[in-house]
Amino acid sequence: MKNTIIAILFILLLISVLVSYFGSALVKRKIMRLYAEGKYDEYMEFLNSRACQIYVRDNEIEEYRYKVYLKRNDRENIDRYFDKMLKRKVDKTTKLQYQIKAFYYYMVNNGADKCAQLFEDIKAYGDPDVTKQITYLYEIVVLKKGDYIDELKAILKEKPNDPFYEYVLSVSYENIGDSRNAKKYKKTYKDHMKA
Repeated sequence: MKNTIIAILFILLLISVLVSYFGSALVKRKIMRLYAEGKYDEYMEFLNSRACQIYVRDNEIEEYRYKVYLKRNDRENIDRYFDKMLKRKVDKTTKLQYQIKAFYYYMVNNGADKCAQLFEDIKAYGDPDVTKQITYLYEIVVLKKGDYIDELKAILKEKPNDPFYEYVLSVSYENIGDSRNAKKYKKTYKDHMKA
């Protein structure tokens, strides 16, 4: 009798795991299909469905929504998305990833005010490599400075063909009005990004 109960419990557990696994796979496949087909209204509706609530984690649903906000250039909802994600109680590394993602978005989309706060938050994380790169991006891309040209050229001697440093060097030259060197480094960083 005891063995029968254990066997039944094992079978029920196995069925539960299989239903969860295949249910999640089917739901995510539908999400991907709707997105690929450009059916964004149906996609957003489906993200609110009971099936998504059961089989997809909340933060994944937020990421799926964010993709459509980007496609639609919906700044209001993008701002809400970042506000929500940056307030989540997560470990420091995950928080840093959200901060960097937000920083890049606002850097590209004229959000200098938001970049200023994110810059301070990212520096507070305390990783010297991350801080150095984010400083270059903030000062060169956001604040439009050209003070780091010699420093960046020295780094590129040690790290040739590094598209990050070629990119910020290109923007630095652009900031000081040197279009010839700006174009030169823009071409090289694009070439190295493809490689």
